[in-house]
Amino acid sequence: MLALFVATLLMGGFAVVVRFGQRRGGDSLCISAVNYLAAALCFVPFLRPFPLPEVEGRTWAVGVTGGLLYASAYLLMLPVLRAKGVAITSAAMRLSVVVPMLLSLLLWQEVPNTWQGVGALLALAALPLLVTGRARNVVAEPLRWGAVLVAGLFIANGACSSVTKVFHVLGRDAQRPVFFALLFGTAAAYAGTVWLLRSRRWAWDAVGIGAFLGLVNAGANFALIEALDHYSGVVVFPVTAAGGLVFAVLTSAALWRERPNRWGLLGVALAVVAVTLVNLATPNGGAQSSAESLTSPFARPDRSEAGAPRTEPSQEQDGLMGADRLAELWDLQAIAGEPLRVKVVRQGAAGWGASRVRTQEVRYFSHGWAEGDVLIAARIALPAEKGRVPAMILGTGDADAGIEFARRHRVATIVLDRPGTGESTGPEDDYRNWVHFSDPRDSWMWHYINAALRAVTLAATLPEVDPERIGITGSSRGGTMAWIANGVDPRLKLAVPVATGGDIVRALDHGGWANYLHRDEAGQCYIPDEFHAFAKYYDPILYAGRQHGAVLLIVGAQDEYFPLHCTRTSAEASARDEFRLLIVPNWDHGYFSGDNPEVDAFDNTVEVRRKRASAVGAAIEAYLRGGVMPPMPALAVARDEDAVGCLVTGVDGPAEVRVWASLDGAYTFQETMAQSTDRGYAARIEAGDTAVLEGVALFAEVDYARGPVLTSRPWFGAAFQQRMRPFPGD
Repeated sequence: MLALFVATLLMGGFAVVVRFGQRRGGDSLCISAVNYLAAALCFVPFLRPFPLPEVEGRTWAVGVTGGLLYASAYLLMLPVLRAKGVAITSAAMRLSVVVPMLLSLLLWQEVPNTWQGVGALLALAALPLLVTGRARNVVAEPLRWGAVLVAGLFIANGACSSVTKVFHVLGRDAQRPVFFALLFGTAAAYAGTVWLLRSRRWAWDAVGIGAFLGLVNAGANFALIEALDHYSGVVVFPVTAAGGLVFAVLTSAALWRERPNRWGLLGVALAVVAVTLVNLATPNGGAQSSAESLTSPFARPDRSEAGAPRTEPSQEQDGLMGADRLAELWDLQAIAGEPLRVKVVRQGAAGWGASRVRTQEVRYFSHGWAEGDVLIAARIALPAEKGRVPAMILGTGDADAGIEFARRHRVATIVLDRPGTGESTGPEDDYRNWVHFSDPRDSWMWHYINAALRAVTLAATLPEVDPERIGITGSSRGGTMAWIANGVDPRLKLAVPVATGGDIVRALDHGGWANYLHRDEAGQCYIPDEFHAFAKYYDPILYAGRQHGAVLLIVGAQDEYFPLHCTRTSAEASARDEFRLLIVPNWDHGYFSGDNPEVDAFDNTVEVRRKRASAVGAAIEAYLRGGVMPPMPALAVARDEDAVGCLVTGVDGPAEVRVWASLDGAYTFQETMAQSTDRGYAARIEAGDTAVLEGVALFAEVDYARGPVLTSRPWFGAAFQQRMRPFPGD
């Protein structure tokens, strides 16, 4: 609200200061050159690195273009201001607000909420009244080509505001000082050249007025772009236009008795109402209004002690130790019903045409804990689709990942910063905070899952999203979160846990890297009791039989934290028609996936991305759009003297079928193409050493011609023991 107020005040004062210089007889061209030079210098101290910052190409383009437009608009304003006075000139300039407003509506589809829409319409209605209103006590001067000059001022000033909006959408926050320095520096060079060619007159009072005007100019533009962080363009531009015009009209009336007539006064009144309405509305650009209206009837319970450590088990804790201790961890009424208190930090868009994605960065209330409210930073991406779209909650990734996911799969995405990371508040994402707790709701994992479930609530309140078609995904700890969330929240229709698995205690018996997370004073590895306590509540396998939506588990065949044994037991526990599995061969937890010949690893990034995208896209089409998902393939194995015979069934459609086999403890895998037979797809794995076959690991992969890629559950020989890549130091 403060940024919008400051932008309105300073933009209204700009014409007043210029008019003040004119009335004092100062050289307008000198004032203009000094104005833009002073404005540019305001941003120089903020350049990083100083004094030669790195400048992106789009910042150069938009900044230089904006500078040329700003100086052109200023030069057009001078004769109109001299002949018509502050009120009429300001009104003509402010009417140009329709240019950036239309840009915001047509290119970025920024739609205000009800109150903001009413305020914006009243602001637009006020502008023609103020233009119609004639200011008294203005000494009119002849103005050749008056209509042309006024039209040119209208277009040029609208283009200036549009430049700021374009940079707000395309630029990065870190480039803002560079952008403004370029914009005002270019305008200074332009205006200075005009001054040298046409005037060359100067006086100290003109320099002083120009310097003060530069401060006003710099402050107005910086406040304008800050206001665009909190309000949509269809609100910011009409409000600053009408509000600034009110300030200009009233100031000119007080200083020079340029008083508007009754039509002008009516316009002033309407503009004041418009500004009041918009500032009474929550700054949300559309998201918060719907969230608050749906959740405000629910009272927020006092849970300030929920995260406080306890030295003795409470009665509530004892209840959690009962048969349904998992369900009692989660307050579903609060998760779905507590007010989200959404605050939109910034809005924008990425891409053009059919690939355009509208974006928002928001903060929302997740829950209370011992050290204050947990507020989650999230990035929303909305694809250019007609009607309501499905939504996916992304528990890991950044804004770019969310935009790409939204564009690729034509779904809305919400990417959240985990509690205690990025811009989110809450306990720090530290392993010690995972496992050290006296109440299971003290665990960082509880905070993370609860924050993700609140993101589901946020998605359900977005007008662009179908609340009946929401899914969730994440990788590593985000995968664990997605699996548990789907076991908690009946609103979810799909979960895609990635690089995770259940049965985490048994993972220790198969060389899982959790063995190395704790060391005693002598440096020896050990497993503390806290790890087992954590597993009682946050092992995904506990939630495998409770899943509400379909599950697509994606995991590397060489994942160091979740060995293949965990993948098999997790799949067995999740055995149901809506469970699908994708084991990616020659892919681990991310430590050795790159080209590292020392550990027999190679860069498999292209295949990993292809298979993940294919499987995820098919799951979204099937479970969030009503399509059909192929069945999970089955692998039958028969052993003879020197080979293993494999039969793959459950293949539904044209596909390439492979059997991936490892004879070195799942350290590396090799593929064998399966051939179509009357009973299914057959393959034969041979080895010269019979003992080697006892330690084989196998799984079938079905790569459908039109997607997806799915795999069977893994199969192990009697002597199979997984061989892990080395733990990376301390």
